[in-house]
Amino acid sequence: MEKREIHIVGDELTATGFRLAGLKSHSISQENRQLVLDELKGRKALIIVANKAAKILGEDMQKLKETSLTLTVPEEQGEGYSSLRRLIKDTIGFELKQY
Repeated sequence: MEKREIHIVGDELTATGFRLAGLKSHSISQENRQLVLDELKGRKALIIVANKAAKILGEDMQKLKETSLTLTVPEEQGEGYSSLRRLIKDTIGFELKQY
């Protein structure tokens, strides 16, 4: 089985949090959009993209999907966050909470 990297693409806070957890993360904005795309282009990886980052990437999301497994996820308290929490609860049988 081929080993794949995991990359996170999101805003500065999201990227920093995942970087502290040991994952490769990329903070994206309109200004550095092309730089992030160049970094990820052609990689065989799992790329997790926050909703807002997916909007910044626009049509280039399709290019990433050609070589990588991509997953779009909501930011905390962002669009789709409550459905993500419900999906996790239904999958593992209990709710995850921050204290």
